[in-house]
Amino acid sequence: MVTIPKEVVQHEGIREGEILEIEVAKPKSKKSYLGALKGIGPFTKEDRWDVHD
Repeated sequence: MVTIPKEVVQHEGIREGEILEIEVAKPKSKKSYLGALKGIGPFTKEDRWDVHD
């Protein structure tokens, strides 16, 4: 699961149910972002995104 910031969704015109291609890459800086979202808690039922064809 990937969380996309609301501002990015609005700027890119992303709609619910739309299939996206996401590229994952390590940052070029030496700073580690591992654990950057530490403490946000577990996903809830509302976080689930089911796509039915």
